[in-house]
Amino acid sequence: VHDCAIALYPQLLSAKQRLWHQLIRPQAQLRRARRLIAVSDTTRSDVIKQFQFPSDRITTIHSATPTPVEPIVVPGLPDQYVVVIGTGERRKNLAAIQAADITLPIVHVGDHTGQYGYLSPGEKWYVLQHAQALVYVSLYEGFGFPPLEAFQAGVPVVASFAGAIP
Repeated sequence: VHDCAIALYPQLLSAKQRLWHQLIRPQAQLRRARRLIAVSDTTRSDVIKQFQFPSDRITTIHSATPTPVEPIVVPGLPDQYVVVIGTGERRKNLAAIQAADITLPIVHVGDHTGQYGYLSPGEKWYVLQHAQALVYVSLYEGFGFPPLEAFQAGVPVVASFAGAIP
C-alpha cells in the first residue's frame, strides 16, 4: 500500500482517480489480503486506522530511491532555480508554491502539468543536480520520493510536514 489518500483526502483527488478507486474497491481488496506491505510507517498507521486492518498483518518495508543514472543535459534551464517535481494533483499543493515569494525561477518537472513535462530519468537527474533546492510541499504523501532523490543529489529540500514526508 503506497498511501491512503482516497480515505483521508478524497477531495484532493481528481474525479478520474475517485472513479478508479470506486472501481477497484480498496477496502474490499484489503479485507481479502492475508498480509500487507506499507511503504512507510505513516501509511501503515493510516491503513490500520482508516480501514481497521489488523496491525499484526501489515509490515512496513520502506521504498528506496531509484539508482542514479547518467545525467542528460536539459537545454534552456535558468542559471539558478528551484525545482518542483510532481504531478498537477491538488494534494501536491502547487498553489502554495505559486503564492510563495520565491525569488529564483521555479522549474516544474512532472507529467503533462509541469513546464518541462515528463523527463527521462537522466534528464530529471540533471535538473535535480543543478537546482539550488527542491520545493516539496504536498498536503499528503504516503512516501515521497523527490526529497530522497534531492538528498541523494546533495540538493537542499524545503518540504511540508505532512504524511510521510517528515
